[in-house]
Amino acid sequence: MYFKYRPSQACVFLLTALAAAQPLMGSDLRYGLGLEAGQVSLSTSEANEIDKDGQSFGAIASVSTIRNAGIWALGLGFSSANLEGDKSSRGVKQDLGLDLFLVDLRYLYLLSESLAFGPSFRGSYGKGAKHGVEDNDDIDFMLSPGLVLQYSWTQHELRPALGLSYYRDVNISHRDVSSFLLSVSISTSFTPETPEESKTPAPPVVAEEAKALTEAEEQAREAASVAAAVAAPPPPPLVPAVPAETPSPLKPIILAIDPNSGKLTPDALKELTTIAKVLKDSHENWSKLTVSGHSDRNGVPALNKQLSRQRAEAVCESLSAQSIARDKMSCVGLGSEQLLPNLPKKARAQRRVEILIEARDQQSAESMEVELAKALAK
Repeated sequence: MYFKYRPSQACVFLLTALAAAQPLMGSDLRYGLGLEAGQVSLSTSEANEIDKDGQSFGAIASVSTIRNAGIWALGLGFSSANLEGDKSSRGVKQDLGLDLFLVDLRYLYLLSESLAFGPSFRGSYGKGAKHGVEDNDDIDFMLSPGLVLQYSWTQHELRPALGLSYYRDVNISHRDVSSFLLSVSISTSFTPETPEESKTPAPPVVAEEAKALTEAEEQAREAASVAAAVAAPPPPPLVPAVPAETPSPLKPIILAIDPNSGKLTPDALKELTTIAKVLKDSHENWSKLTVSGHSDRNGVPALNKQLSRQRAEAVCESLSAQSIARDKMSCVGLGSEQLLPNLPKKARAQRRVEILIEARDQQSAESMEVELAKALAK
């Protein structure tokens, strides 16, 4: 099915999509540059035109942010394509050259820390110089939805990415223009590290001077206290109060993250199984469990926070599968908010999951510390 060529409607659709994406852009922005190249094909049902194919090359500058479990990106750029058509039996040759300005809006769902997939909407505006066919309308605007698969990784302050995409126009009558593209890009956040806020101690509160009592007030108070002591009955015998349980947290247990896969290391998985057994055997000694995911300062802060929460949730699910009550656990993703002080801020070892066990009292805490130390030492 072909759509009529209506550039005004296509522009309105694209502008509406851009306006809808604006509220999703936040302060954690990344800026990138990319190059793309690939195969472009034009199939036609026009009687005086033949199918064509050729190559396309382009460059795009983009701004992106992490929202709704994925990457929202808006790009501006240009592309140039040269298509050739040849029907040997008829001796017909046709060429098509396109120089286009691009606007690209995409949402890529994060399948993992490095892999993302999702839709893209691309608007292309420009002039096409056709050779060999008379009375052939130029393409002024093309609206091309598509799909994008992207693989990215962190390299210091930069995030390189490789992409594979497919686009097909929807607003050119009697013609289908499809593109199969490979891309390479690199982005950075330009986010300076802010020094940690120093906590200034609050000025001491100076108590107001007590008013001096007059001699008459002193005498009246002494007389009243003597009378009360004479009239008061002897106090009842004291009953020793039962000390209330005071929750006592254990030392945090750190589970290491594999820097290559972003998952727990094999040793950390074994430790998690051991911890689950101790928690199950000593369930009466603890009341609460906090699992927190942490990251280093590399990469996008919002993405790091989301990934650290996913790691914490994975640990909670593993403990729950080993008969630890889910309602006694809380899972949080802290990103780079709580870095280890003895390591550089961008060290891979900052990527970790911490388990904080809250015992019912100090005695239970000491007992569980001993049990965990023995179990983990085996």
